[in-house]
Amino acid sequence: MTELEAIKSRHSVRQYKEDAIPEEIVKILQDEIDIINKEQGFNFQLVTNDPNAFTGFFAHYGNFTGVRNYIAIIAKKDKDILAGYYTEKLVLEIQALGLNSCICASSISKSKALATVGKDEKFYLGVCFGYGVKQGVDHKNKPIESLYEIESGEAPEWFMKGMECALLAPTAINQQKFKIIYKADGKCKAISKFGPCSKLDLGIVMYHFEIGAGKENVIWE
Repeated sequence: MTELEAIKSRHSVRQYKEDAIPEEIVKILQDEIDIINKEQGFNFQLVTNDPNAFTGFFAHYGNFTGVRNYIAIIAKKDKDILAGYYTEKLVLEIQALGLNSCICASSISKSKALATVGKDEKFYLGVCFGYGVKQGVDHKNKPIESLYEIESGEAPEWFMKGMECALLAPTAINQQKFKIIYKADGKCKAISKFGPCSKLDLGIVMYHFEIGAGKENVIWE
């Protein structure tokens, strides 16, 4: 499964079966996390077979059940956008491996999670994953025209393909508080309005946009 196929097939899932994750899949994810941590200086941590991190009030309120596996998204305090960007890279890898996932800000109990937060680091998110009871459903989107702006002329075809993927990006409480601007000089600029996890969401959106547009075409301002 390609990343584009993963984008189109993935939906957030909150209820999971008890089926264990095969060791070979865990290793693939751990290897990918190790690469990201080394290249970006992050502290992402993979945890399996822990039933406690999603047992708090917000997890119950959010109807999370059966969660035993998750990735703790931990990085320096000023790395919101990059943390979101690489979170989505892992989320699409999880989907491509035949698993389901959900990106969680408040539903994971950060005090109960089996993860260590270093000095000057922040526990941004948790990504729970496993074999979903169901495959999830589509979320309602804003009109695509409200999420981009063209400074002059017409946008190239690759830009619109990027927007089609950006439209499918998961955002906190489905707020979609982002806009991507096609600049007169051919560069792209991603901006976000104030909102819960808006900078993390922007990183996720930027990753989606690059997949649809082709990374070779995108130069961010």
